Amino acid sequence: MAQTISPGAYVIRNRKTSTVLHADGHPNDSHVSTSERDEERHRDRQIWWIEADPGFDELNNRVGNTANRGCVYRVSIISKDISLDEHGGNRDGGTPVIVHKNHGAPWHLWHFKRLASYDDG
Repeated sequence: MAQTISPGAYVIRNRKTSTVLHADGHPNDSHVSTSERDEERHRDRQIWWIEADPGFDELNNRVGNTANRGCVYRVSIISKDISLDEHGGNRDGGTPVIVHKNHGAPWHLWHFKRLASYDDG
């Protein structure tokens, strides 16, 4: 599997505002917001585990699959069994994200795309 992001713990930061992705409240269908970075107080809400999905190669080898756009990742909060999810399963741009209990669903899979104008990591 060709990985482009090494598995590990990450803080997901907004490039323009320096705010970070912050999981709010209850682990089922909770909203995600941005917040000032403070891993000391909010370690369980601001540090995310990102790793390539181990079943991606199998998914990618299926005939007619549309996942052939590179590696697919799961993004989970490090201290809880919850993943980043799309609100209502809507895949349109600008759709709010939530966190939801991990259950291996395909809508917990994410593609990352490096923008040509951003090269700092």
